[in-house]
Amino acid sequence: MDEIGANVAEAAYKNQLAKQTAEELSGVTAKFTEAMLNAKDKMGKTPGVEGYERYSEEWDNTLKSMEEHAMSIAFGVDQSTSDIQTVDEEAHADYSGIAGLLSRSVNT
Repeated sequence: MDEIGANVAEAAYKNQLAKQTAEELSGVTAKFTEAMLNAKDKMGKTPGVEGYERYSEEWDNTLKSMEEHAMSIAFGVDQSTSDIQTVDEEAHADYSGIAGLLSRSVNT
């Protein structure tokens, strides 16, 4: 690598992956809850299988947390990418003037 600064294109790619993951996880809690309700209905009252509500509630909280974290990561990566690009652009003028003194080129 012969440049100073961040690889904004790579950061943008990682941002896209984070957003895609968040989108794919969006709604997983509702789908899980629906699946648990369907399973409970299919089992009926006999033979008396219990625990659907408790199991569903426990995993509901975990899945909600997972969805929230995925969105937070996507937002954080997006903001970081933007911040990195801004810092690189602001620093470019300062460092490009000394480019002859550096053994590396400066991001543009």
